[in-house]
Amino acid sequence: MYTFLISLSLIGLIPTIIQIVVLTLVLLKHRNAKMGINVWAVLLMLGGGLVIVGKIIKLLIGDDISNGIGKLLLNIVFFSAGLAIYRFNQKTVEVKRIDEEKAA
Repeated sequence: MYTFLISLSLIGLIPTIIQIVVLTLVLLKHRNAKMGINVWAVLLMLGGGLVIVGKIIKLLIGDDISNGIGKLLLNIVFFSAGLAIYRFNQKTVEVKRIDEEKAA
């Protein structure tokens, strides 16, 4: 949201929209909440992972990345958080089907 407010670019709204959708699914206990969390975690890992790979490639070709170490560490944190969320979601979240006949 901050990026959208500063740059007035609609692309800045994409992460906000994804997070609102995932949060809505979780709060409504929707059957697709687990899948929404997985998609969000994979996008988080993909973004951080691509930056990490890019920085490694720059390092291997001999570029100086000393000025980008802070961003690299931040992306390592994003990747690790995405991985932790994905693993936690896979191991602990369970989707149960509730028949309306049993509930009555």
